[in-house]
Amino acid sequence: MEEEWWFFNVIVIKDFKMASSFQSFVRPVFFLLLFVDIHLQESHSASSPDGTNKNVPHQKFSEKDKSKHFGYDKQSGPAVWAKMFHLCGGHSQSPVKLDTTITVTYHHPRIMWWNYSLKPQAMTISNNGHTVLLRAKWARKEDTPYHWSAPSSEEYVFEQLHFHWGQDDHSGSEHMLNNERFALEMHVVHYRRDLGSVENAGLYDSGIRVIGVFFRISEAEHHNVGLQQIVQLLQTIRMANSTVVLLEPFPLSRLVPEFSNLYLTYNGSLTTPPCAETVSWVIRKEPLTISRQQVEEFRNLMSEDGQTIKHNWRPVQPLNGRTVIQIR
Repeated sequence: MEEEWWFFNVIVIKDFKMASSFQSFVRPVFFLLLFVDIHLQESHSASSPDGTNKNVPHQKFSEKDKSKHFGYDKQSGPAVWAKMFHLCGGHSQSPVKLDTTITVTYHHPRIMWWNYSLKPQAMTISNNGHTVLLRAKWARKEDTPYHWSAPSSEEYVFEQLHFHWGQDDHSGSEHMLNNERFALEMHVVHYRRDLGSVENAGLYDSGIRVIGVFFRISEAEHHNVGLQQIVQLLQTIRMANSTVVLLEPFPLSRLVPEFSNLYLTYNGSLTTPPCAETVSWVIRKEPLTISRQQVEEFRNLMSEDGQTIKHNWRPVQPLNGRTVIQIR
């Protein structure tokens, strides 16, 4: 029998699988971190830099690969991923070091945001054993937040957001910016509207866009007000595979800062297995702040192995000649 507790403005569900039957929108998502293509924005070209057609789907991942366990320790961590998932040993992997002194700079495209201030009908926050995952559903499908980058007309629809953190205040972000690593990195995942779903979009170049946002420790120990709406619930999902259903959902604009420029973008991969190299990134240059107490709440979460998730970031990967574009 499903067990529930009322807790402030949430319902706590002990089993993540139960949550998916409780709320239809809580479903497994295989793709945690996914992609953007700057070439689509600039040239409207249907071809990748190597001349291949972006609209040709990549090979689907096998169910065998999907079921393989991965983690962040010595036995199942990033150092051995390539042995279990061959794509993790590819040449266009993520995350990477971002150096603003050696990027190619443009003054476009600019990002246009829509519906991020609309309150969703339903929202869940989960501990899936690897990260904290937020999902939401709006009353009407057309109310779901989306964005596009001029001059491109491609619209990217919100799917989910999640976080990466580390065991100390100077580690946690997956990307590095000018040799600095931050305490936390938020990834806001979107899929291309014309591809219909994140699962289908994950098979195509430019199918999914991820907005990366850094969080730096506030020396004044000021809480991040928007993020606190998640942090205050983390104790209720401390165990792996647990979910809270918010009775009072909040608009994404409280978490996701809207910006039109001042970002970096490059083509890369998923930062978790299977590490598919069909990924592009948009990384906000200006970090937000977070308090030490807030970060510590993330570090107290439990993995499926019953250990605390002290860190869940992958080390930076070689650029191997890839171009990082800076938008001002």
